[in-house]
Amino acid sequence: MLLSPQLRNFCDSWRRKAAAYALGDLGDAFDRFFTSYVVFNRLYVEATHRLARRDAVRLGYAFPDSRAARDYVTQYCSAAVLTRSWEGNAATAEAIHQIAAYLREHRFALKLDPVTGQRRPDEDRALVAGLESRGKGQRAKGVLEALYAIRCNMFHGQKGFEVAQLALLRPAIVLLESTVEILYGALEQDVNFLIHRGTKTRSGELRGWCLRGLYFGAVLWIVVVTLVAQWVPSIELRLAA
Repeated sequence: MLLSPQLRNFCDSWRRKAAAYALGDLGDAFDRFFTSYVVFNRLYVEATHRLARRDAVRLGYAFPDSRAARDYVTQYCSAAVLTRSWEGNAATAEAIHQIAAYLREHRFALKLDPVTGQRRPDEDRALVAGLESRGKGQRAKGVLEALYAIRCNMFHGQKGFEVAQLALLRPAIVLLESTVEILYGALEQDVNFLIHRGTKTRSGELRGWCLRGLYFGAVLWIVVVTLVAQWVPSIELRLAA
């Protein structure tokens, strides 16, 4: 198991909190999405830092939250694993279908102007294309983009607290919690991370042995020089006598 005990306890605790909220109540649905997203956020941060330690991504001064939630989750888990897991479960497959249908029918809009809250129809159409794409990469990108858009709308107060929102939140929660499960499992079973960590450990150990060897070599050299310095004058004295 590769998640630290602290991270595992954190995620398991928040997942239990999320599961306690019912999907039939508007307030509970909002709380369940928020709570599950806390877990997702913590996991994709961990995945991003693991990718960075492998030099698979470059991190700047600010954490790339939107890219981490979408691109780096796909990069870490792989589009094939994500889509196979979603499509292999009837509930998550139906959730993707429902969200795409709502957007196509203009029942909901996910891509909103961050300032005015106005709809961006072209971006929603592109999102539908991704959700319904047969390509694994485009489909994974579409699902993660939809989840991130719902998160932004909720966190920034652009999603109305109305009963009608339950129709969107229910499939979104199913999809989010499935994605959390996939990412959690990928982090726990990351053989590449274990190899990378082991390599770093062995490199650190080798560097330590080298430094110790240099230290003892220097000490030995000082001892030898000191003995020689004492020995040479004694030889000169004997020769002079």
